[in-house]
Amino acid sequence: MKIFIRKYILLLLLGLSFAFSANAQYPASLYYLENIPQSNFLNPAMVPRTNFFIGIPTIYGSLGTELSPGNLIQPNGNTSLNPLKDGFNYGKLYKRIGKSANIDVEATVMPIVFGWRGKRGYVTVGVSEKISANIAVPKAFFEMAEIGFPDGSSYDFSTIGVNTIAYTELSLGYTYQFSQRFRAGVHAKALFGTAAVITKFNNFSLNTSEQEWSYNIDGTIHGSFPADMYIGDDGVVDSVDVPEISPDQFILKNPGFAFDFGAVYEIDDKWIFSAALNDVGFINWNSNLNNISSKGNYSFQGVNVPITDIDNMEELFTEMGDSIANTIEVSHDTTQSFRQFLAPKMYLGAAYNVNHYFTVGFLSKTAFYRKNIQQELTLSANVNMYKFLTTSLSYNLTFSGYNSVGLGLGFRGGPLQWYLMVDYVPIKYNDYNIVDSNKEVTTVPWIPDRLDRISIMTGLNIIIGANGFQNEPIIDAYSEF
Repeated sequence: MKIFIRKYILLLLLGLSFAFSANAQYPASLYYLENIPQSNFLNPAMVPRTNFFIGIPTIYGSLGTELSPGNLIQPNGNTSLNPLKDGFNYGKLYKRIGKSANIDVEATVMPIVFGWRGKRGYVTVGVSEKISANIAVPKAFFEMAEIGFPDGSSYDFSTIGVNTIAYTELSLGYTYQFSQRFRAGVHAKALFGTAAVITKFNNFSLNTSEQEWSYNIDGTIHGSFPADMYIGDDGVVDSVDVPEISPDQFILKNPGFAFDFGAVYEIDDKWIFSAALNDVGFINWNSNLNNISSKGNYSFQGVNVPITDIDNMEELFTEMGDSIANTIEVSHDTTQSFRQFLAPKMYLGAAYNVNHYFTVGFLSKTAFYRKNIQQELTLSANVNMYKFLTTSLSYNLTFSGYNSVGLGLGFRGGPLQWYLMVDYVPIKYNDYNIVDSNKEVTTVPWIPDRLDRISIMTGLNIIIGANGFQNEPIIDAYSEF
């Protein structure tokens, strides 16, 4: 019985982790590459080294998960263990994920962005479509996979969370040179929400015994999306109808505002210090509301499928779901607006200019989510050949112990610049031995030991001029276009 429970629960968890493989922090490799104008998105005080540019377009995607191969597959002599196998060390997995395993996804498409240089300032204007998702999978799911449902067990699901939003961003940025050594910048961003699903649980627990199962729930799922939900007499969502969608259903109806702040201070010609705080803001969700709430204590007497009948696992889980659904009391509200705050990101950087084109940089990045904080450090070597080549090689270390490398490349021919950034590439790989039902061993090579996050960004720019501010001289070795 236990192995089948493990199988169904782990399949559900893996399905969640890969279903979102498609949250918006840009690659850290971009931070010190001022030859690429999009570095201004990480710190609005970073000045693009161009008189004028147009980006057409910028595409960015990122996936982060604690359900990586190194956490779900463990070596065991000449074979490997996964969570479906006896002997799998769940304690090691729990130490890695804590109270919940997090999955976060980001995707950004910026169809157009442009900027130009003034006498003492730099202006940027951009439009973006963004999707950000953060999912927390409670430790209790893995505990059920480990031990099943013995008499007297208790599981805490209160750490479960879904924070998913899709929105349009209109950004206006300005960088001002206060002195020869100090400049500061800001992005003022108008946000227009398209869809959101936000969960807030104060309590969510399950207790099992041979006589009955009981659970306590106090939580709300806030939703704003173009769909009509219908609740049946039993208090359960009976059906969902997705009507034809037109932009006027949500444009301007879910407004929000956000700001990015940044500063750069040059101690001398060698040392540069910088800081930025991005995505400080919120979205008010007022349209297409679907809020589902439940609060109370419930119990049911169990299910009628014999636990020895392993051929009817689907029937077992179906009846369990029906039993829970028949006892829970749900309220559905389509009028209550809600506010969702973005996840701010803080950057602290220090760079040393070895010469006019080679820089060594250090960057600390902290992302503040509602239920957890993610922090990482990046060391990078950056080359900015003003005319034609921009490149960066970085080493990244997260506080969870995930080591990775990043690479940034930018090539310019005439006015056209193409760039590619890849961050969080794993540096350790293993060969895993898989034993099938006939006890035959198959070796799967080059599986990443951990793949906590991977991100990629690419795009095209039209570059006119190779200057920064007017008081920053052009390197004589590289002429303007």
